[in-house]
Amino acid sequence: MKTVLLALICLMVASSRRLHAAPSETNTTAVVAEQEAEERYNRLAADVQTLLETQELIQKNQEELRQTFESLEAEIRNIKEEQNRFASKFAQELEYYANKLTEVDQKRVADTQLILTNIAQLAKIPAVPAVAEPVSSSRATNELAEGLPEVYAVKKNDTLLDILALYNANFQRRGLPRLTRSQLLEANPGLKPDRLRVGQGIHIPMPAKDSK
Repeated sequence: MKTVLLALICLMVASSRRLHAAPSETNTTAVVAEQEAEERYNRLAADVQTLLETQELIQKNQEELRQTFESLEAEIRNIKEEQNRFASKFAQELEYYANKLTEVDQKRVADTQLILTNIAQLAKIPAVPAVAEPVSSSRATNELAEGLPEVYAVKKNDTLLDILALYNANFQRRGLPRLTRSQLLEANPGLKPDRLRVGQGIHIPMPAKDSK
C-alpha cells in the first residue's frame, strides 16, 4: 500500500515539473491550468498523507486488538483450568462424603441387626416369676421372730387389714407386739392399700417393741 502511494506521488511531482518547464508560461490559460494542477496536487498529497496516517492508526488498533485477544485467551484458559480444578476437588469431596454416608448407613444396619439378635436371644430366656411365694402363718411367725424380713404375696380378695390380722395373730402367739398399719405402710413406700394387686409383694417388718 505504501509503495503504490509513493509511486503516485512521484508521478504527480514529475508532471508538475513538466508543467513548469513548458514554454507557455506567458499564456494566461496555461497559467490557470498550472494553478489548478498545483491545487489538485496539493489536495492529492494531503489525501495521501491522511491515508498514510489512517493506515498507521489502523495498524496500531489492530496490534492493540491482537494483544487484547491474547490477554482474553489467557484469561479464558485460566478460568477453564480453575473450573477443572474446582470440579475435580468437588468430585473428590462428594465421593468422600458419599463413602462416609455409606459407612454410617452400614453401621446403622449392623447395629439394628445386633439389637434384633439380642432381643431374639432375650426372648428365648424364660421369665422368672415375680410373684413371691405365699407366706403361711407358721413360716411368717418363725422368720419374723428371728428378725428376718418377710414378703407376703397378695392373694385374691386380700385387704391390708386381712394381712395385718394374719401376721398379728402370729405375733400375739409369740408374745410379740402388734404390727400397726402405719408401720406396714412405712416399710412399703408407695403402697396403696385400696389398690392391691394379686401377686404383689408386701414387705412385713418386725413390729416395734413399743407398738400397741
